[in-house]
Amino acid sequence: MNSVDIKTAFLQGEKMQREVYLRPPKEVKANGKVCRLNKCVYGLADASLKCYEKIKTTLLDCEGTVSKIDSAVFYWHDEKGLTGVLAVHVDDFFGQAPVPLREVLYPGLGICSSTLASEALALGDGVDCVISLAVLFKELMHNGNNLKHIAVNCFVDNKDLYHAIYSNKPVGEKRLRVKINAIKQLLQDGELKELKWIQTNEQIANVLTKHGISGQDITRCFKKGLLNSSLL
Repeated sequence: MNSVDIKTAFLQGEKMQREVYLRPPKEVKANGKVCRLNKCVYGLADASLKCYEKIKTTLLDCEGTVSKIDSAVFYWHDEKGLTGVLAVHVDDFFGQAPVPLREVLYPGLGICSSTLASEALALGDGVDCVISLAVLFKELMHNGNNLKHIAVNCFVDNKDLYHAIYSNKPVGEKRLRVKINAIKQLLQDGELKELKWIQTNEQIANVLTKHGISGQDITRCFKKGLLNSSLL
């Protein structure tokens, strides 16, 4: 059986057929201009639909058949009978298909091989970004001379990822092992001070990905540069 997860699923969907405009953030300095969306983003009513349409098109191109009972189930047959079944739930896939899922789905849909791989990729991107910002801040504040090291802490709410990073036992997937080892090296070199596990409801980034979450914590963090004291 295979389990895969799409990274930034909604941005991988089909193009929008309606016009939606957004005000860009102040940092863009767009001078009164607005941006037109080409793809759906999280929070739009048709985001899940456009993502599903892309998935359906890709799997049908691979000679799959969509179930007449449940449109989230795809199956394959040959002359000998059933050869594969795949269930889809938003950005998660589970099942066994007669086609190599990674080769078929990775190029078109940006899929990670597992939830752990998706979390590790997101963490790696975040760490790269914040370390680059820390270096830029040091240059601005210290004029490039006698730069004082800025401690970088990361907070994750995925226990599997946390244990994989602090464990001496390597993960099974080789490409994922490279990502995990890169984060371990940053910890060893001191570029990343510490990685901590927290409860999902304590994750201040929830406001960016989940509906109905208060932005109070992340606003406080931006204004004062402080996290909830319980996380420190």
